[in-house]
Amino acid sequence: MDRRHRIIAAGLAIAVAGAVGVLLKVQRDREWVHGGDDVDVAVGLRLADHETFDATVVMLGGPSKHDTGAPPGSQALVVRASWSEAPSDSGHHYALIALDKRVSPPRLLSANGAWVAGDAPEGTGSHWSSAYTELAEHYDWLAKTAMVTDERGVTFPGSAITAPALSSGTLVATWFTDTADGRPPLTDPSAEVIIALVYVDDDGDVRWAKRIFG
Repeated sequence: MDRRHRIIAAGLAIAVAGAVGVLLKVQRDREWVHGGDDVDVAVGLRLADHETFDATVVMLGGPSKHDTGAPPGSQALVVRASWSEAPSDSGHHYALIALDKRVSPPRLLSANGAWVAGDAPEGTGSHWSSAYTELAEHYDWLAKTAMVTDERGVTFPGSAITAPALSSGTLVATWFTDTADGRPPLTDPSAEVIIALVYVDDDGDVRWAKRIFG
Protein backbone atom coordinates (compact mmCIF):
# COMPACT_ATOMS: atom_id res chain seq x y z
CA MET A 1 0.00 0.00 0.00
CA ASP A 2 1.49 3.35 -1.04
CA ARG A 3 1.47 6.49 1.10
CA ARG A 4 -1.66 7.92 -0.53
CA HIS A 5 -3.67 4.76 0.10
CA ARG A 6 -2.44 4.59 3.69
CA ILE A 7 -3.64 8.15 4.28
CA ILE A 8 -7.04 7.34 2.76
CA ALA A 9 -7.34 4.16 4.85
CA ALA A 10 -6.40 6.01 8.03
CA GLY A 11 -8.95 8.72 7.26
CA LEU A 12 -11.67 6.15 6.68
CA ALA A 13 -10.81 4.38 9.94
CA ILE A 14 -11.04 7.65 11.86
CA ALA A 15 -14.37 8.49 10.19
CA VAL A 16 -15.81 5.05 10.99
CA ALA A 17 -14.63 5.25 14.60
CA GLY A 18 -16.17 8.69 14.95
CA ALA A 19 -19.48 7.55 13.46
CA VAL A 20 -19.58 4.52 15.78
CA GLY A 21 -18.86 6.76 18.77
CA VAL A 22 -21.69 9.11 17.85
CA LEU A 23 -24.09 6.20 17.33
CA LEU A 24 -23.20 4.67 20.71
CA LYS A 25 -23.74 8.00 22.45
CA VAL A 26 -27.13 8.43 20.79
CA GLN A 27 -28.12 4.91 21.84
CA ARG A 28 -26.89 5.53 25.39
CA ASP A 29 -28.73 8.84 25.67
CA ARG A 30 -31.90 7.12 24.51
CA GLU A 31 -31.41 4.35 27.08
CA TRP A 32 -31.20 6.90 29.90
CA VAL A 33 -34.55 8.34 28.83
CA HIS A 34 -36.47 5.27 27.66
CA GLY A 35 -34.62 2.26 29.14
CA GLY A 36 -37.41 1.39 31.57
CA ASP A 37 -40.38 2.24 29.36
CA ASP A 38 -41.42 -1.38 28.79
CA VAL A 39 -41.18 -2.41 32.45
CA ASP A 40 -44.56 -2.82 34.16
CA VAL A 41 -44.44 -2.03 37.89
CA ALA A 42 -47.07 -2.05 40.63
CA VAL A 43 -46.28 -0.43 43.97
CA GLY A 44 -48.01 -0.56 47.35
CA LEU A 45 -46.72 1.17 50.47
CA ARG A 46 -47.55 1.78 54.12
CA LEU A 47 -46.08 3.64 57.05
CA ALA A 48 -45.22 1.65 60.17
CA ASP A 49 -43.87 2.25 63.66
CA HIS A 50 -42.30 0.02 66.29
CA GLU A 51 -45.63 -1.60 67.15
CA THR A 52 -46.95 -2.14 63.62
CA PHE A 53 -43.75 -2.87 61.67
CA ASP A 54 -43.90 -6.69 61.67
CA ALA A 55 -47.60 -6.85 60.77
CA THR A 56 -47.12 -4.32 57.96
CA VAL A 57 -44.23 -6.30 56.47
CA VAL A 58 -46.35 -9.48 56.49
CA MET A 59 -49.38 -7.66 55.05
CA LEU A 60 -47.31 -6.55 52.05
CA GLY A 61 -45.86 -10.03 51.46
CA GLY A 62 -42.72 -10.10 53.58
CA PRO A 63 -41.70 -12.82 56.07
CA SER A 64 -43.10 -13.10 59.58
CA LYS A 65 -39.59 -13.65 60.97
CA HIS A 66 -36.75 -11.32 60.07
CA ASP A 67 -33.79 -9.47 61.54
CA THR A 68 -34.91 -5.90 61.04
CA GLY A 69 -37.49 -3.61 62.56
CA ALA A 70 -38.41 -0.08 63.58
CA PRO A 71 -36.88 0.99 66.92
CA PRO A 72 -39.22 2.58 69.48
CA GLY A 73 -40.08 6.15 68.51
CA SER A 74 -39.09 5.69 64.88
CA GLN A 75 -41.07 5.50 61.66
CA ALA A 76 -40.51 3.17 58.70
CA LEU A 77 -41.77 3.09 55.12
CA VAL A 78 -42.69 -0.41 53.91
CA VAL A 79 -42.95 -0.88 50.14
CA ARG A 80 -44.06 -3.77 47.94
CA ALA A 81 -42.86 -3.43 44.34
CA SER A 82 -43.81 -6.00 41.68
CA TRP A 83 -42.41 -5.80 38.17
CA SER A 84 -42.65 -7.71 34.88
CA GLU A 85 -41.40 -7.39 31.29
CA ALA A 86 -38.06 -6.25 32.71
CA PRO A 87 -34.51 -6.93 31.45
CA SER A 88 -32.99 -10.04 33.02
CA ASP A 89 -29.27 -10.65 32.64
CA SER A 90 -26.87 -12.70 34.73
CA GLY A 91 -24.88 -10.52 37.08
CA HIS A 92 -27.15 -7.51 36.63
CA HIS A 93 -29.29 -6.17 39.46
CA TYR A 94 -31.99 -3.69 40.34
CA ALA A 95 -31.67 -0.98 42.94
CA LEU A 96 -34.80 0.37 44.58
CA ILE A 97 -34.57 3.82 46.14
CA ALA A 98 -37.05 5.89 48.14
CA LEU A 99 -37.02 9.68 48.34
CA ASP A 100 -38.76 12.27 50.48
CA LYS A 101 -40.24 14.73 48.00
CA ARG A 102 -41.34 17.25 50.64
CA VAL A 103 -37.98 18.88 49.91
CA SER A 104 -36.56 19.95 46.56
CA PRO A 105 -34.70 18.20 45.13
CA PRO A 106 -36.09 15.03 46.77
CA ARG A 107 -33.86 13.52 49.46
CA LEU A 108 -32.93 9.85 49.74
CA LEU A 109 -34.23 7.80 52.65
CA SER A 110 -31.97 5.28 54.40
CA ALA A 111 -32.62 1.63 53.50
CA ASN A 112 -33.54 -0.73 56.32
CA GLY A 113 -34.11 -4.23 54.88
CA ALA A 114 -35.72 -6.18 52.04
CA TRP A 115 -37.01 -9.60 51.03
CA VAL A 116 -37.78 -11.20 47.67
CA ALA A 117 -41.36 -12.49 47.79
CA GLY A 118 -42.46 -15.88 46.49
CA ASP A 119 -40.13 -18.57 45.14
CA ALA A 120 -37.60 -16.21 43.56
CA PRO A 121 -33.98 -16.53 44.68
CA GLU A 122 -32.81 -14.30 47.51
CA GLY A 123 -29.94 -11.91 47.07
CA THR A 124 -31.21 -8.64 48.47
CA GLY A 125 -29.03 -6.14 50.24
CA SER A 126 -28.56 -2.44 50.82
CA HIS A 127 -25.65 -0.22 49.86
CA TRP A 128 -24.67 2.86 47.90
CA SER A 129 -22.26 2.87 44.97
CA SER A 130 -20.25 5.75 43.57
CA ALA A 131 -21.62 4.72 40.15
CA TYR A 132 -25.08 5.87 41.27
CA THR A 133 -23.79 9.45 41.28
CA GLU A 134 -24.38 9.42 37.51
CA LEU A 135 -28.12 9.41 38.18
CA ALA A 136 -27.89 13.05 39.23
CA GLU A 137 -26.52 13.95 35.79
CA HIS A 138 -29.52 12.52 33.93
CA TYR A 139 -32.58 13.00 36.16
CA ASP A 140 -33.29 16.29 37.92
CA TRP A 141 -35.48 14.55 40.51
CA LEU A 142 -32.42 12.45 41.49
CA ALA A 143 -30.11 15.43 41.93
CA LYS A 144 -29.49 14.47 45.58
CA THR A 145 -28.00 11.08 44.64
CA ALA A 146 -24.60 12.66 43.97
CA MET A 147 -21.94 12.01 46.60
CA VAL A 148 -20.52 15.11 48.29
CA THR A 149 -16.81 15.57 48.94
CA ASP A 150 -15.59 18.25 51.34
CA GLU A 151 -12.91 18.75 53.99
CA ARG A 152 -14.53 16.00 56.07
CA GLY A 153 -14.28 13.47 53.23
CA VAL A 154 -16.94 11.77 51.12
CA THR A 155 -20.57 11.85 52.21
CA PHE A 156 -22.95 9.23 50.82
CA PRO A 157 -26.46 10.55 50.15
CA GLY A 158 -28.31 7.48 51.46
CA SER A 159 -28.67 3.83 50.56
CA ALA A 160 -30.50 1.68 48.03
CA ILE A 161 -32.13 -1.74 48.23
CA THR A 162 -30.66 -4.19 45.70
CA ALA A 163 -32.15 -7.34 44.22
CA PRO A 164 -31.33 -9.75 41.37
CA ALA A 165 -32.35 -8.59 37.88
CA LEU A 166 -35.24 -10.98 37.27
CA SER A 167 -37.62 -10.45 34.34
CA SER A 168 -40.46 -10.50 36.87
CA GLY A 169 -40.45 -10.42 40.64
CA THR A 170 -41.74 -8.88 43.84
CA LEU A 171 -39.66 -7.13 46.44
CA VAL A 172 -40.75 -6.05 49.91
CA ALA A 173 -38.45 -3.30 51.15
CA THR A 174 -38.29 -0.95 54.12
CA TRP A 175 -36.69 2.44 54.73
CA PHE A 176 -36.25 4.64 57.78
CA THR A 177 -38.03 7.96 57.36
CA ASP A 178 -36.42 9.77 60.30
CA THR A 179 -34.50 12.90 59.37
CA ALA A 180 -31.58 14.66 61.00
CA ASP A 181 -32.87 18.15 60.27
CA GLY A 182 -35.99 18.06 62.37
CA ARG A 183 -38.65 17.63 59.67
CA PRO A 184 -41.84 15.99 60.95
CA PRO A 185 -42.59 12.33 60.19
CA LEU A 186 -44.34 11.39 56.97
CA THR A 187 -48.13 11.43 57.13
CA ASP A 188 -49.25 10.65 53.56
CA PRO A 189 -46.65 8.59 51.65
CA SER A 190 -48.78 8.61 48.50
CA ALA A 191 -48.16 12.36 48.29
CA GLU A 192 -44.77 12.63 50.01
CA VAL A 193 -42.66 9.78 48.62
CA ILE A 194 -40.99 8.86 45.32
CA ILE A 195 -39.94 5.27 44.58
CA ALA A 196 -37.48 4.61 41.74
CA LEU A 197 -36.27 1.42 40.07
CA VAL A 198 -32.66 1.56 38.85
CA TYR A 199 -31.12 -0.98 36.44
CA VAL A 200 -27.42 -1.77 37.00
CA ASP A 201 -25.28 -3.94 34.71
CA ASP A 202 -22.69 -6.56 35.65
CA ASP A 203 -19.92 -3.95 35.63
CA GLY A 204 -21.78 -1.96 38.27
CA ASP A 205 -22.71 0.80 35.82
CA VAL A 206 -26.18 2.33 35.97
CA ARG A 207 -28.13 1.89 32.72
CA TRP A 208 -31.35 3.73 33.55
CA ALA A 209 -33.78 4.76 36.28
CA LYS A 210 -37.57 4.64 36.20
CA ARG A 211 -39.82 6.63 38.52
CA ILE A 212 -42.33 3.97 39.55
CA PHE A 213 -44.25 5.83 42.26
CA GLY A 214 -44.83 9.43 43.28
